[in-house]
Amino acid sequence: MCGICGTYNPAGVGPEDHALVGRMMERLEHRGPDGDGSWAGSQAVLGHRRLAIIDLAGGRQPLFNETGDVGVILNGEIYNYRELRRELSDAGHRFATASDTEVIVHGYEEWGDDFVSRLRGMFAFAVWDEPRRRFLLGRDRFGVKPLYYAETKDRLLFASEIKALFADAEVPRRLNHARLAEYLAFRSVAGEETLFEGVREVAPGTVQVYEAGRRAERRYWSPEVPPVKNGHAGELLERGRELLSDSIRARLVSDVPLGTITSGGLDSSLVSAIAAEHTAGPIDTFCVGFGDAAYDERPFARVVADRIGSKHHTIEVAPAEIERELDRLTWAHDEPLTHPNSIPMHLIFRDAKERVGVTVLLSGEGADEVFGGYEWYAVAHRRDALRRVPALSLAAAAAPALGKLATLKKVMRRDYLVAANAVSDHAAVSGLVAGGRDYLQRRAALWPAGLENADGLFVYDQRTYLAPLLQRQDRMSMAAGLEAREPFLDHHLAEWANALPAAVKLAGGVRKALLKQLAARWLPDEIVHRRKVGFEMPLGAWLRRGGPLSHRVQALRDRGSLAGELAERPALERMIAEHDAGAADHTNMLWSLVALDSWGETFLGARVQSRRLPGAATGRVVAA
Repeated sequence: MCGICGTYNPAGVGPEDHALVGRMMERLEHRGPDGDGSWAGSQAVLGHRRLAIIDLAGGRQPLFNETGDVGVILNGEIYNYRELRRELSDAGHRFATASDTEVIVHGYEEWGDDFVSRLRGMFAFAVWDEPRRRFLLGRDRFGVKPLYYAETKDRLLFASEIKALFADAEVPRRLNHARLAEYLAFRSVAGEETLFEGVREVAPGTVQVYEAGRRAERRYWSPEVPPVKNGHAGELLERGRELLSDSIRARLVSDVPLGTITSGGLDSSLVSAIAAEHTAGPIDTFCVGFGDAAYDERPFARVVADRIGSKHHTIEVAPAEIERELDRLTWAHDEPLTHPNSIPMHLIFRDAKERVGVTVLLSGEGADEVFGGYEWYAVAHRRDALRRVPALSLAAAAAPALGKLATLKKVMRRDYLVAANAVSDHAAVSGLVAGGRDYLQRRAALWPAGLENADGLFVYDQRTYLAPLLQRQDRMSMAAGLEAREPFLDHHLAEWANALPAAVKLAGGVRKALLKQLAARWLPDEIVHRRKVGFEMPLGAWLRRGGPLSHRVQALRDRGSLAGELAERPALERMIAEHDAGAADHTNMLWSLVALDSWGETFLGARVQSRRLPGAATGRVVAA
């Protein structure tokens, strides 16, 4: 796990490129407190900050082929590097290190651009091929590891985090106004665009190739629904357990201390239980709690910890810590901190790193999108069942409770784009901000063709909703100098699950029914079948007038704030008043506006301040 950055200049690199990459590396220091390295070819400069996980002594990057003229930098982990290394060694390649990164450069030489399809892991990389003057940028299948780029008149810049791109004054810091409404509706921007105008991300599952000043993009993987697999229930359970166990076992490879997040919910508890089974000594588990018992999962996490015999660590988060960390972690996050639980997540990572000395944590991220953990999957599955009953189909299509459109086919596409994983309805967003009305069409284009059903919803979420959750986990872990790993997003496991019909994953209309059956081998019923909490906080009460975060909401009225400048005043005032009175719950929208304000002041405003990030080797403050 590291930070990568660099430039590609087809006219040839010069001293300004070297200096620029040096400044970019400084802004990524928190991602790699254990060292740095850089290298320049004729048209590219590669920069790397290292968080040492594998081959602590010999894994310094960039790494090269035998002749030293093809170089690579990597952020992430290649879990099958040992198998690839054996195959490449048999083909005659000579390895100089024990690092997983080195299989990329030799794999590129042996298999060409298709080498990436052989990688199992989470990764973002850059390869410079000096003899052929070819430059490659690539990203893992789900986009677990980030990779951004921007183009100026002279060069292409790339980096693990957006803030590093701003080391070049030619990359402006401007709000992407066309995507503001989409941000407020979905808490993210779909596709390759970001909330910064002109800053884009390399799409998950793609490789970009630059050659002779031209760019070509190749998609090597995408979440899909292959031909449906059916089988005996017992066989399915056994295969699922086998794939999940194998994924977790692969992610336990580390030369540094490792642990798991154990919230007390199904996903993280299952990861922790299986990881403990494959670990020689007691594993370290970590949990966060809140003062409000309705949101505190610590008692359930303790049940799991006692069951698996882990060394369990807990922290409690108060509203004052949310307030104290918001602006600093907005700087770490690059884009607005739209998921408020990002902050307690970071505090877990920081506690694990600083108090316990753990550098790698496994989490349950991705289980909901792969196995059906959200309520909208169950609703979609029920609608699919209605569509198969001729006598009910017409009535169902007309029922107000099932949507306002004429057919269930359209209901599936439009209602779920608007309501399934949005924080508010379309009307609220339309009344709040002007412009950017095309976001539903943009989102609809990402829907899998020919799948107007629950199966399509799984794939759609894996293409859209999952990405900001992965961004959140990456930023919050790296801000603490720690690596997070997601076993549920192993592509072998996800491909197997996507090939199963929704009726299997949601048997009996129960969310994550299949996963719960898998988990019964390792976890007690009180954990397997408890209500999903989802790492929530009592945020609505904290934001209401008189609450500990209410001043953040009141600040939205300030014309000097970004939200105050962009929001339609009557709609904003009405929203605040309704939330304060308890007449409506606008928690998600109000927090999105609060997060937007913090982002605007951090990155766009005149009062931008330096942000100190923990874990930097020198403790140096990285200026905005």
